[in-house]
Amino acid sequence: MRPAVGDRPLADHANEAQTQLATSSLFLILTRLFIQNAQRPTPNAVQLIINLPEREETLTTIRQGWASAIADPYWKGIEGRFESNAFGQIIMSPPPPFSHSDLAYRIAEKVKRHLGGHATTECPILTIDGVKVADAVWFTDDRYQSVRKQAAVEIAPEICVEVLSPSNTEAEMRHKRELYFDQGAVECWTLHQDGTMRFYTANDRENPQTKSTLCPEFPAEMSD
Repeated sequence: MRPAVGDRPLADHANEAQTQLATSSLFLILTRLFIQNAQRPTPNAVQLIINLPEREETLTTIRQGWASAIADPYWKGIEGRFESNAFGQIIMSPPPPFSHSDLAYRIAEKVKRHLGGHATTECPILTIDGVKVADAVWFTDDRYQSVRKQAAVEIAPEICVEVLSPSNTEAEMRHKRELYFDQGAVECWTLHQDGTMRFYTANDRENPQTKSTLCPEFPAEMSD
């Protein structure tokens, strides 16, 4: 499925893709609210029924779109970060600065030094809202062996790390954490602009900790 870019400038295509991502994310949020409200009986309420695609149907669409995109020579010469949305459409953003990538590499390297296993950067993860790319990740050996041949891993790494940029919002990061946890992540870490690390667990997704349970030796601060 080749993206319909035509003669339009690449920037226009990227802007449109970002709009599509925002629309699909808003749709998922509204859907969750409808489901939550439907579980609360209200006198004289009008029942609202929404026919949504099955989870596996959505994942199949995303999986096929991603496989098609990475096989498409159109994208091979373009630098940037590529993700996808719930409709399997590619979302492109500029490549992060070197300092961002360097921090992600150092985090992955440090976790591997403490825990062994397998650590890497720029890991594509299949989620219900598209393929999302974690800045740094860590797998146990068993989980790594189960996913290492997949185009986008379908079981999230045990540890997923996001290095925050000035443009990132808390709502965006919360949404990503939920997606990673739903795919099996045990912990999600965020490195903030001031160098502080925050550690979230699958059992307490809203309240960050100052120390990781899986890797308690990891420092609470990272700097350039």
